[in-house]
Amino acid sequence: MEKSILHRGISINVSLDGTDIPQTDSVKYLGVTIDKDLNWKAHTEQVRRKSLAALSTIKRSSSFLPSNTRKLLFNSLVRPHLDYCSVVWHSCNSTISKRIERIQNYGMRVILGKPPRTSSSPLRDQLGWTTLQERRQRFMLTLVHRCLLNLVPPYLKNKFKLNSILYNIGTRGSGNIHLGQPNSEHYRSSFEYSGALHYNRLPLSSKSCPTLKLFKTSLKTLHITI
Repeated sequence: MEKSILHRGISINVSLDGTDIPQTDSVKYLGVTIDKDLNWKAHTEQVRRKSLAALSTIKRSSSFLPSNTRKLLFNSLVRPHLDYCSVVWHSCNSTISKRIERIQNYGMRVILGKPPRTSSSPLRDQLGWTTLQERRQRFMLTLVHRCLLNLVPPYLKNKFKLNSILYNIGTRGSGNIHLGQPNSEHYRSSFEYSGALHYNRLPLSSKSCPTLKLFKTSLKTLHITI
């Protein structure tokens, strides 16, 4: 496993306009906490705390509210915390992912008035939901497709190039995105590499969708595992 520069004991002095910028273990930028190891533990813990606080409010009022209202409140007060910038932190490890998943599992039991140990799978089917992991994966794939449709700023669009454009060929893989060689684990888990890798695994019928709406519809018919 890679070690950060700080873990190697290497000190880097950075200054801006003569002012030294101190080293820190994490920094919050546009609502996302970025830690020095990019493991997203600090950020997802904040997501967890905010989500549970909102969910506890719904829970306290649940006996006075019908299930459809509880669902509306969950989507309004909890879901935004779970979804915000999830494409950025989608590479969190399985332990963190499961901790986040338990929030939705708890929320489904609150919405449907089920006991604490009720299995989550039938509750998702009843609500028509997916796991949060699959939801994040769909967000990631949708953003990749937006890049290919030129619906994003250039700094994102330029991350992805189709083989057909780079090599001017019409082979079976021409609809795939060109993958560079991953030279680190951080790059392997990045949106640029991971997004392209898993986009290439989609069926051609999905990748060839000419509009974003059709692409999103096609994703709903697929069981996505990453």
